[in-house]
Amino acid sequence: SITNPMADAVEVFAAVAAGDLTQRLSTESKDGLGEMGNHANAALARFADEATLWSWGKDELNLMAISGYIAGVTPVIPAHRFGNACKLLMEAGMPYEDIKMTRSNKLSGYYGIQHPPLRPHNALDDALSIAYVLQHLLRTGKLTKEALLNIG
Repeated sequence: SITNPMADAVEVFAAVAAGDLTQRLSTESKDGLGEMGNHANAALARFADEATLWSWGKDELNLMAISGYIAGVTPVIPAHRFGNACKLLMEAGMPYEDIKMTRSNKLSGYYGIQHPPLRPHNALDDALSIAYVLQHLLRTGKLTKEALLNIG
């Protein structure tokens, strides 16, 4: 049973981002994951409202689509609502060559942002690294709120 939809959403989408949701299908029932995924999708959709969901590259979108299909989860967030944060960093002045070579967990280091240690290949820490950078770029005026909200 679902007791905390947002916590379930974080668990499912962290598993998706880590690429291991399909591996979990062998240890959990497909129906249970589908139900959990539907609740997680709904919780994420409510949380995001109409905002664009940014990731570093398009892996999360692809993994969510594939894992959701396998688990029988009906998508409630259309694909066009997922954005590649690389676009935002290019708008903020990060050279394309640097974008191609910088992994999501190394982004905050690229900008010299101080924060607690981050683990590589950890979905939550990768998301935090991106969030720290977007906050930094907003605070320094290199990124506009309109670009982040995908307005215009």
